Amino acid sequence: MGMWLNLAPFEINLHHISLQVLFIITLFQLKGVSPDINNAVHITALLGESVVFNCGVDFPGDTPVPYVLQWEKKGQDIPVYIWYDSYPTHEAEEYKGRISRVSFDSPFGMASLNLTNIREADQGWYECKVVFLNRSPNSHKNGTWFHLDVHAPPRFSVTPEEVIYVNLGDAIILNCQAEGTPTPEIVWYKDENIVDVSATTGVFNDGTELRISNIRSQDIGDYTCIARNGEGQISHSARVIIAVYPYFPRWCYYHGSPHQPNQTGGGEGFLPVRSESNAGQCYSQVVQGRCTCQRGGLPGDAGNHKDRRNSSHKPCQF
Repeated sequence: MGMWLNLAPFEINLHHISLQVLFIITLFQLKGVSPDINNAVHITALLGESVVFNCGVDFPGDTPVPYVLQWEKKGQDIPVYIWYDSYPTHEAEEYKGRISRVSFDSPFGMASLNLTNIREADQGWYECKVVFLNRSPNSHKNGTWFHLDVHAPPRFSVTPEEVIYVNLGDAIILNCQAEGTPTPEIVWYKDENIVDVSATTGVFNDGTELRISNIRSQDIGDYTCIARNGEGQISHSARVIIAVYPYFPRWCYYHGSPHQPNQTGGGEGFLPVRSESNAGQCYSQVVQGRCTCQRGGLPGDAGNHKDRRNSSHKPCQF
């Protein structure tokens, strides 16, 4: 009982004897009334929406008497809301600014509660209790149970990278996880077609993992993870492509007789001369007589050479 007195949102003075009795009655009421959730009212709301728990006040003999309105959430020791005439209301910390009693001229019962900006943590069992101060705790019971289901559209908590580089023969795991209420279903697509399960491709862990082993060329493409429930669906795509290594051009050096400057390979197998004496201009040069061309400088290449006589006035070629 001391706990309730310390946690009460009211200023307690010694001359408010009736208020001290109020807390004692409330305490016994909480302990003495067993939950009757079989006749509960079930309410479903979307994340961020508002709901009204409709609860009336059943006065004994239809005669209005002083009472305390108290709303509890199952599993919490402290009521989420307490109202008593002429005193400040109590709102649990996690409900502050979001919970209030409906106005007296509303179409709902006098004990009804309005909950706004609903969060997923708000889901659960709620009980409306009306405690009359001029009655013993169990002589007249007012209590209504509600169950709030909070639905939320899917949202991703884990997604694969948008571009994944692989080599043929590799194995990869694409991980896609989503939250929401009801729990989202995960479906995988490849290039707009649902993924075919095979000896090398499989879906695991309730659809959150797509595993591909011994990657082949037909496994390359766009993979899309779709998360869906009754409130909507979202998607995320990842592109699996073959890794491309940097390309470094190779110089092809050769020598000949008569001597020619260093040259690089040209089209159709010809080797145009890069002449230092002509400010970098490239041209084909024909040398009369016997010409020996030799290629070298390629890793692992022992070289390639040909001997020919340029009687037709053509440049040396490989």
